[in-house]
Parts: sequence; structure tokens; C-alpha cells
Amino acid sequence: MDPQQLVHALLRMGLTQAEIAAHAGLAQSTVSKVARGAVRDVLSRSYLQLKALYDEMSAAQPVPPEVIRTQGAPPVPDTARTTADA
Repeated sequence: MDPQQLVHALLRMGLTQAEIAAHAGLAQSTVSKVARGAVRDVLSRSYLQLKALYDEMSAAQPVPPEVIRTQGAPPVPDTARTTADA
């Protein structure tokens, strides 16, 4: 999942840009730029913080793949399961 997808998923989970920024150690303006696609690359530290926040939030309230997708992204097949899931 790229940074923009992570931000969109967190927003759909009910967090505000300011809350995402505070948890990820980013400026709110950076979160806004990532959400709009104006910033595609973020520092690996920031990406890891966004990912950790997403993992924490999704453990509490799983988000279906169709919510995570951003406009123009290919769909994630529902059958994409590993043998460990079976």
C-alpha cells in the first residue's frame, strides 16, 4: 500500500488529517499533500509511522479492500488469499 492509500484508508476510518499527522509525526499540510497525490514519496520513517497507525487502526476496525483503493487503482481481488488463510 502506498502512502496515499494509507492516508485515504485512515481518513475513512474516521481520523482527521490533523490526527493522522500527530500520530505519524508529519505536518498536517504534508498529510493533505499526500492525500491529494501532490507528494508521492515520503521519508521511510514517515511511511513506517503511517503504516503502523494503519495496522493499529485496522486491527480495531478492519477496512475492506474497496475502501482502501484510490481512484484509478486496480481492484484487489477478494480471492487473494494465501494458503495460510485457508
